[in-house]
Amino acid sequence: MLANTTRVLTDLQREQWAVDGYLQLEGALSPAEVEFFSDQLDDVRQQPGYEPAPKELRVAHYGWAPHADKNIDGFMDRRDLLPYHQAFIDLIDRPAIFDLILDLMGPYIQFSMSQAIVRASTDQFPGYTHTDGGEAQRSIRVTETSRPLAVKVMYLLTDVTEPDSGNFTVFPGSHMRPFPDPRRTHPQPARGGRGAPAGQGG
Repeated sequence: MLANTTRVLTDLQREQWAVDGYLQLEGALSPAEVEFFSDQLDDVRQQPGYEPAPKELRVAHYGWAPHADKNIDGFMDRRDLLPYHQAFIDLIDRPAIFDLILDLMGPYIQFSMSQAIVRASTDQFPGYTHTDGGEAQRSIRVTETSRPLAVKVMYLLTDVTEPDSGNFTVFPGSHMRPFPDPRRTHPQPARGGRGAPAGQGG
């Protein structure tokens, strides 16, 4: 392959994006990379960083947490991963993924945030759905032919083999219309999540 050759969306991917507003790419990380990043997140957990402070801040707000949960099977929601390891920085422009972002958004883009999420194996946390990029994004509508305002990339590090066993919910088509029940600030998925997937936002 030529060094300056970039990957573009297939016709099927382009149609799915237009209709559903998301793509699922299997095998984005090799098994060795999944193990590597899982180990890195275990290391990140042992260090202070920005995490939610439920008793001090509103939902989805973050503060400096010098005493985060260090149990590798416990809850983690860490912001600003880039200082922890060069490998997190390298995910930003990983060719197989970044090429598709360029195809969707064009070259005039900027990196917004990085985040690692680990959910404990429990059904006690019901979760909540929200609009990435802030509540204002709910009131901004793109057209069928315009470029997206924002794209988030998530790498799932834990396999889920049963229905309702993950921690990620998406409403297909909500990039074109409000997702269900806009009167609720934080509508919840139908069921709580189990397992411990982790995501790298981009």
